Amino acid sequence: MDTPGPNKQANSQEQIAGALGAFLFVIPPIMGQKTEFTLFYMRQNFLIILCMMIFVIIGKLISFFATVMTLLNILLFFLILFLMWKAYSGEKFAVPYLYDMSIKVIKILKLDGFFSTK
Repeated sequence: MDTPGPNKQANSQEQIAGALGAFLFVIPPIMGQKTEFTLFYMRQNFLIILCMMIFVIIGKLISFFATVMTLLNILLFFLILFLMWKAYSGEKFAVPYLYDMSIKVIKILKLDGFFSTK
């Protein structure tokens, strides 16, 4: 699902930073590439990493669910790889519901300052 808005092509630095931001959301600010394109992938990755951590905790607390949670984490890892590929290609790809949910979670946790271009 492509996001609405201007479809300008990202430059190569943004593409690399976006791909790394899709893998680990703290890398683009370290690289000095905090653009709208990189923030787009950082927001999605933030929620994916948060879900992975929750799945690990649930799997550790309730050993019955450990296998299911491990499989979910593997699926999320492949989703991260897919988002990295899309970012490196210069495309803005929003996973249905994930991007909107990540914005809501970021607002609830009051992390708006980290996920802004300012």
